[in-house]
Amino acid sequence: QVGPDGILAVNYENTSIRVQLFDGFPTIARCTKTILVDVKCTPELLAEINAMNVGRALNRIWYDNGMVVIGSDLIVHTDMNSVQHMIERLKRDSESLEITFSKVLD
Repeated sequence: QVGPDGILAVNYENTSIRVQLFDGFPTIARCTKTILVDVKCTPELLAEINAMNVGRALNRIWYDNGMVVIGSDLIVHTDMNSVQHMIERLKRDSESLEITFSKVLD
């Protein structure tokens, strides 16, 4: 489903992922998945996010406006097949993160 702002809402294996295509050449696709909403920013939460990002390649986690988000940017050269692979990787990398961050927030 494509929103009026050009953002695609993808339901991949019962996981909601947001895909935003940025104008320009080459085209950049940003895929994100919200892990938690209505989260208060704490030093412990930020420390956990920073610690997780140290060992990560490709996908990054960040705190944004009350949400914990995982996402990745990809240069789209000729086809959208690479975006599908990124969506699959994002889903796989996000599994169990909600539980991990919920423990930090307790």
